[in-house]
Order: sequence, then structure tokens, then C-alpha cells
Amino acid sequence: MPFLLRRCLWCAAFLSFCLLLSCAGGPETPKIGNGAHPETPDAARLLRSGDAAGARHLLLRIGTRTCAQELLLSEAALTLNDSEEALQSALRARGMAANDPQLVHMADLASGEAFLAANRAEDALSAFTAARKGALSMQERDRATVCCARAELARGGVEAARRLRNEILRSDIRELADLDRRLALVERISGQPAATSNRTPNTSTTSALARRPPGKGIAPPPVNLRASWNARPIKLRNEPDPMGKVTRVTVHHTADPNGLPSSAFVENAARVRAYQSAHQDTEKWADIGYHFIIDRQGRIFEGRELCWQGAHAGNEQANLHNVGVALIGDFERMKPTDAQQTALTTLLTWLVKEYSLPWPVIKGHNDVKRAHMAKGTTCPGKHLATLLAQIKAKG
Repeated sequence: MPFLLRRCLWCAAFLSFCLLLSCAGGPETPKIGNGAHPETPDAARLLRSGDAAGARHLLLRIGTRTCAQELLLSEAALTLNDSEEALQSALRARGMAANDPQLVHMADLASGEAFLAANRAEDALSAFTAARKGALSMQERDRATVCCARAELARGGVEAARRLRNEILRSDIRELADLDRRLALVERISGQPAATSNRTPNTSTTSALARRPPGKGIAPPPVNLRASWNARPIKLRNEPDPMGKVTRVTVHHTADPNGLPSSAFVENAARVRAYQSAHQDTEKWADIGYHFIIDRQGRIFEGRELCWQGAHAGNEQANLHNVGVALIGDFERMKPTDAQQTALTTLLTWLVKEYSLPWPVIKGHNDVKRAHMAKGTTCPGKHLATLLAQIKAKG
């Protein structure tokens, strides 16, 4: 080929190459949709292929990570058994996701997984419960329900885990097979089905408060468990929050307007059941608001399980880590019976010792409501308020 022709063809090729570069926007790295960092899809791809270390390395190279990148980093760290880094990333993602319900849901799930890996089952249950609240679809809700059940198992709540398992409608949830395997293992070890919450015990009075926040392990006073008064199941769809660490106690009276039940156990059990019905059906609460109810004969009834925060003190902040104790009667008009005084003293003394509480954190409802809502109430009545002050002074 003549030299001149070869030179012309070379120049034409060079000009075409330059034109293509200009049309493509030059040699800069192209941006990924929505302003995502170019290493994000690479990290996600590595994570899905099993290279968690590689994904983590790429993500840590990014100076300022997005919420989605923090979630990827949390997953990578969890795969590498670094629960502390996983939790830090998940919590950072939760703080960045405030205005995006989908990201909030994902960050709550990620936080729960990290808490579980760190053996913090109570915190995991709180995070997974928040994820249930924020679920945007039935599939998301069922997955969060599976996670709640796993957290319940981790904290020893086998019956609650089984109850949650029975609420799940879908069979394609990733973690469901593992949950079923764990429940089956519990049943083989115990030799009986895990779900026993609706069975009536041989005796109505027992000290076995099975589901309560961890404390010193001191045996409680005799308590009539929920089965003894035929309690309805808790409405988990109303999402009660886990109690967590017990830090205070609030004492109430029921102020019954229509008289009091007789001394018979069956009538007092029916009265406790009526309180639960009013709280669930009228107030739309998950369960009876109090954790303990004491009748005129000094019987202590288990109300809402102590593992759940109550609905008794006035608002969410007032109920936080707060045990609710109610005495049947209107103590603005009458005095607590001797049996009630003894039972209340015994119950409060146990709570103080079991959860290492200072006596001043035990208050009447009026004091708590004034502190949190700037307005008071006649509860627990002047006579019970006087008794409470005497018990605290002796304690």
C-alpha cells in the first residue's frame, strides 16, 4: 500500500478514536445511578459471592459512606464475626435513614442481627420489634417476625417464639428454616411441645414467673399466673415493647366504680379478666396495662408479662422500664386491707432486691404522672399513698 494512503487511513482512525472519546465524556469514571459510589456495586457483588473480606476492604476505602453502604459494611462485618463493627455500622445506618421508611426497616433488621451476634438478646428483640412496626409489606413483616422469634429463643422465651412462629403466613422467608430447626431442637431436649402458654397449671398459685427481665434470680413471692385467671393472649400486633432493664415501679389503685368482688378466687380472677378486656378492647392496648394486681385478700395476680413494658403510667416515656402494680379498690375512700399491705410490701421488697432498685424509684401514679405529663391524678388514692410512703421509709 502506498505510504500516503497508509498515512491517511491512520489519521482517519485516530480522528475517529478522538471523536468517540469526546462523545463518551472523556476518560473520567462514569457515575452510578443516584450518585452512588462506583465501588458500591463491586462490594455488593463480592459480598454475594462470599468474599466478605474483599467487600469490607472496598467499603472501608470510601471516606464518607451512605446509608446503603453502611448496611453493606454491617453485613460484611457480621459475616466476618466482627459483631462490634457490624453494630456500629448498623446504628450509623439507622441514624442516616430517618426519612426513608425502607432504609429504617433495613437498618433495624441489621441492628437486631448485630445485637444477636453480640449476645444482646433483649436489644435484638427491641430492634426486630421496631422492624415489625416499620414493615411496608407482608413479606417484610413476616421476616421481622421470624427475627423476633429468634431473639425470643435467645432470651429463653420459647413459648413466645412459638406464638410468633404461628403468626407467620409466608413460607419463603430466608431465616424460617433455621427458626423451625431451633424450635424442634428445644422440643426434643424438653421432651414436650414448646407451646404451653394456654395450659392451666395444676395449682393456681406458683412462683414461676418464667418470662421476666434478667435479675439476680431471687424467687418471687407466690403469684397467680395468667393461666390461672384465663388471660387472653397478648395482642402482639399492637407491638408492646420489651421491658429491658427494670429501673422503677409505679403503684396504682383500680378505683372500681361498681363495687368490689367477694373474697372468692373465681370472682377476683374474673375482675382481673375484666380489666384486661377493657384495656384490650376499649383502650386498644396489647394487653392488661399492669404487671401485677393485688386483690383484697392479698393474692398477687400476674398481669402483663414482666418481659413487656406496661401501659399504666401515662405515656410511652413514663412506661419505659417501669413495673406497674395495681391494688384492687378505691383508696381515696377506703384503706388497703392488712392482706394487701403485706402482699404489696412483699412484692415491692422482691422487686427492689431482684433488680437492685433504690427505694426512691418506687412511686405512686400521681407523682409519675406529674413528672411526665405536668398534671396529676388521684391515683393511687390518699390511703395507699400513705401506705406506700411508710413501706419506703422502712425499706
